Order: sequence, then C-alpha cells, then structure tokens
Amino acid sequence: MNDTPDGKIDMPAMLCGRIVDVSGLAYVSDVEVGLAGVRPNGEKVHVVVRTSDIGGFEILLPAGPFVAARAATGIDGPAPIELDIEDGEIVPGEVVFTMPPEASTHLRFGFA
Repeated sequence: MNDTPDGKIDMPAMLCGRIVDVSGLAYVSDVEVGLAGVRPNGEKVHVVVRTSDIGGFEILLPAGPFVAARAATGIDGPAPIELDIEDGEIVPGEVVFTMPPEASTHLRFGFA
C-alpha cells in the first residue's frame, strides 16, 4: 500500500464478498469461488479462492484489459454474477452469493 502522486492510497484491486445461507443456520465455508475473465484477444483468465470459515472470500483482481468477467461459486444454487468492466479493468467491490434454502439442505447444521 503506497500513496499515489494525487494523495490517494494505492491499494490492490480486490473483489470481496461472501456466500450466505439464507436460513441463517450454517456458514458456507471451504467452497471454491472463482473469477473468470475474457481478454480482448479471447484469452481466458481464471482465479480461484476458497471461502473462509464464515463464508467470506477475497480475490486479487488481475490487471486488464478485459472485455467480460464474472464470479461464480463451486456449488449449485447461487447464480454467477456478471462483473462491471470500466476502461478494460474489472471494477473492484463486494459481491454476495445467496444460497436458496432448498440448495442448502446438503450442508451440515449443528451446534458445537
């Protein structure tokens, strides 16, 4: 993290978020979340991370240029999310994937 000439803080571009079980009874942990991007020449770029114990994730965004990008999970239920592209770069931000109640029945619920 460094200061830029215009006085702003230069931080890595990140896509952050979490997978939420709408029942509120379980954390969606250790699940793959991927970013798939397409460059102007058709080259495909993939970045995959795993969710934390409480369903959160952070993806360091690769440098552009890109013409399209989306984020998706490695489980059935949450729909992929199309990501915004500005000036060829993936716009950093936060996304939330929601597990519908019928899709989360395979998760193990319980109390320690």
